[in-house]
Amino acid sequence: MALLLAVGADASAQPPFIVVREALRCASVHDDERPPSDTSSCLRVPVSAIDPQGQAVWLVTRVELPAALTVSRAPIGILVEAIASAEVYWDGRRIGSNGVVSAHRAEERPGALVSVTPLWATEAATGAHALAVRLSSHRGAVRVSTPMHLVAVGQIEPLRALVTAPRISVLLAAGALVLAACYFTAGKSLTSPALA
Repeated sequence: MALLLAVGADASAQPPFIVVREALRCASVHDDERPPSDTSSCLRVPVSAIDPQGQAVWLVTRVELPAALTVSRAPIGILVEAIASAEVYWDGRRIGSNGVVSAHRAEERPGALVSVTPLWATEAATGAHALAVRLSSHRGAVRVSTPMHLVAVGQIEPLRALVTAPRISVLLAAGALVLAACYFTAGKSLTSPALA
């Protein structure tokens, strides 16, 4: 259900993080719910196929924290990147939220696109852990094809780098295009026959 990846080319030099590739998608009906204990009616799907738009749903999975991740004593967190509000549960206990998740539009409050929920050192022990994320998204202006982007567990700084590095390169490229457009637009207006 989860895949261990290393940041950078040399796995021994960089701390690992775990990207959840697939999970169980379970229905969520009541706002005071806890993670489902009976998952027999849940469907195993890729994380990107979990769609909380117009409803509340659960993402449920098991995460195996390797010793390489837990012995470093670096802060560990859970990253959720989704166009949704989210509540994060670790081993059955609610440890954080981003916005207010609700099965009903009136009670939902939107969350940020990316959130990182830190784990206490006592929660980040080596071994298997239950991860559940309750999601809802009632307030999108348009329906998107993939509202669930990423769920990952690992050291907090590499997780932040995971989501900020691609955006920085996109912003730099967009900035270069804007500068080029300004340059060529300014050049045309200076050589325009109307100015001569």
